[in-house]
Amino acid sequence: MLFVIGGGHGESFHRMDLVFLCDYLGNDPNAALHGDTNQIGVDWLDLSILNKLPLFPSRLRRPIMNFYEGKEYMKYLGNEEIGDLECVEYMNLLMS
Repeated sequence: MLFVIGGGHGESFHRMDLVFLCDYLGNDPNAALHGDTNQIGVDWLDLSILNKLPLFPSRLRRPIMNFYEGKEYMKYLGNEEIGDLECVEYMNLLMS
């Protein structure tokens, strides 16, 4: 497990997001995917341009990029907050 981040304050339930490092092994015709009923979707993201892609929780953006670039990173990231700098910076990027 690479990262742990808590849900936002004010949510009606307690949420913990766990982020794992995985290797894509290709499509397996015999694999069965079992989605989470609360899950919106899954996507493979190009880490080299992660700063330009939507990512939620947004607080994961910098630690993932630091990991990718071989820099220091924290595993426990606290709770996602409305107005987090990463979220604000991404929204500014979209508006420009």
